[in-house]
Amino acid sequence: MNLSSLCTNEPEKILLQGVNIQKEENDGTGKYETPAKLSQYYMVVSPQDKINTFYSFLKSHQKQKIIVFVSTCKQVRFLY
Repeated sequence: MNLSSLCTNEPEKILLQGVNIQKEENDGTGKYETPAKLSQYYMVVSPQDKINTFYSFLKSHQKQKIIVFVSTCKQVRFLY
């Protein structure tokens, strides 16, 4: 949460559905474990290979739901 507040304006907190494993005392919201079938990946690639790697990853995972994070709206429009 601290990192998101530094990097974004008005960050939105999203809680995953799952088993409540711990309560935070300061704000009363629960922490949740990620679903068992959820796979999380990240890649570190050189700047010149980013778009080709992104395209290849999307093409090889067409049947799956994917969330991609980029820094700006301009990058979203470009990748779209």
